[in-house]
Amino acid sequence: MRKRFNITNLFWQAEEESKVEPTQEAAPVAAPVEPVRTAVVGTPDEAIAKSLSEAIEQADIPGFDYLEFAKMVEALKQTIPAEATQYQTAYTSATAFDKTVTADKLISTASVYLDALKAKEEVFLTVYKNKYDETVVGKEKEISLIQAKVEEKAKAIELLNDEINLLSTKKIEIANKISQDRGDLEQVHTNFKATLDMFVGKISSDVEKIKKYLPPKEA
Repeated sequence: MRKRFNITNLFWQAEEESKVEPTQEAAPVAAPVEPVRTAVVGTPDEAIAKSLSEAIEQADIPGFDYLEFAKMVEALKQTIPAEATQYQTAYTSATAFDKTVTADKLISTASVYLDALKAKEEVFLTVYKNKYDETVVGKEKEISLIQAKVEEKAKAIELLNDEINLLSTKKIEIANKISQDRGDLEQVHTNFKATLDMFVGKISSDVEKIKKYLPPKEA
């Protein structure tokens, strides 16, 4: 069994983590208010990068392929400033190491890893949707039922103000919890997409550079 290298660093470049203060739940107020939704900006996530790296490692193809080539290019960046030279030097070394290596082979094996990332994305989206339905959609339905009860009791029995106020308070608490859960889930979703884009972009960029810098397959 050939030794596998840690490919996370091939895609992930650690940056100084920004401290995000946890969202504080708003105190109950007398009247229901709609939670304010803000746009969520995705950022590459180290844990997601590790998960995607593991998916690529599990799809590793025996022999010299795109992964080994990408590692060579990455190592050459430390000593060779010109991008074209990095790819051409790596290709020369690769063909010396393995006579079966061609630009077409590197491109075709890169597509295998893109497929592995796509499969990982499909699994993530299934889990994400189930969790979103459970924590957001389900609570929104609960809010609708509670509001119906509030209106019914307000019209029928004014003496039940205490119960109405209790239900109204519960509605606010659930609405605030929805806002928090929605924000957390959407942040994870956008982090995943940003990280996925980083991986796909790296591989796609390498494919274009392979096409640009390396000789085409001989007839």
